[in-house]
Amino acid sequence: MTEINATSIEELIANATDLPLDRVDYVNNVRINVGLNEVTLDFFYVSPNPKNPQGEPQVKHSQRIILPVSVAKETGELLMSSMLRWEETFGVALPFSSQSEEIFLLEGKEE
Repeated sequence: MTEINATSIEELIANATDLPLDRVDYVNNVRINVGLNEVTLDFFYVSPNPKNPQGEPQVKHSQRIILPVSVAKETGELLMSSMLRWEETFGVALPFSSQSEEIFLLEGKEE
């Protein structure tokens, strides 16, 4: 009979290999689409066009991540908790854009 090693997810994550530097992206924009069973996060980097600073910005679609709704909810709660601790630590209150919420509600609906 094969013995199953009961390793916690924290131990597995602690021993995970790191991403190579060319796989790490900085992003400054995210779009969220909520479906019945999953949440899709599309990450983008938006920057001025160095050849035409007054023109259309450059946009790079960096990553798409699809999460089960339960993981997405837990991730959202962890992110909010982390940001509240950051604000308390540094004495900075980050603005929340109601426009971002409206975009989420409009784009997040699946027909």
